[in-house]
Amino acid sequence: MSENPIFRSVAPANLPDNFFSRIGDDWMLITAGTTEDCNTMTASYGGFGILFSKTVAHVYIRPHRHTYLFTEKADHFSLSFFDGEKYRKELQYCGKVSGRDENKLNKLSHKVENGVLTFDDANITLVGKKIYYSDIDTK
Repeated sequence: MSENPIFRSVAPANLPDNFFSRIGDDWMLITAGTTEDCNTMTASYGGFGILFSKTVAHVYIRPHRHTYLFTEKADHFSLSFFDGEKYRKELQYCGKVSGRDENKLNKLSHKVENGVLTFDDANITLVGKKIYYSDIDTK
């Protein structure tokens, strides 16, 4: 991670928030790719847990979403959480506008940090390594 003083490493067990509320009420940005070619999307679903003694995050992205392509190719992704209603407009924008139509990152007040796809304005960012993916059969 960057040597930027606004970032500090915290063990997942020491995170100080209610992530049910953070994900379901406040929403999060799922971001993947490189600083040159990436995309982000808003999500209000997903979760955290323990899988075979590892802390894990699980996210769900429909195949028609532009971010899906980036998470398929990337080994890493980030989940960014912002302070309540202050960023609601930006999060709504990231959920409604497709990265196929415009570069959302150029229009946000947030920026990508030194090769790790995070946002300076996020108050919590989790950087994860993809360990498993599968398509869900909804039939």
